[in-house]
Amino acid sequence: MYKLIKELFFLLTFAQRKQFYRLQLLVIFMSFAEIIGVASI
Repeated sequence: MYKLIKELFFLLTFAQRKQFYRLQLLVIFMSFAEIIGVASI
């Protein structure tokens, strides 16, 4: 499974990889925001 994901990742261009990393950072940020929102209730 990991090998397949790695192969697919290397098919991306440099610009697409950069976008992917930005998207991952946004996902992490949103997950923390969700945890803070749930914890505040």
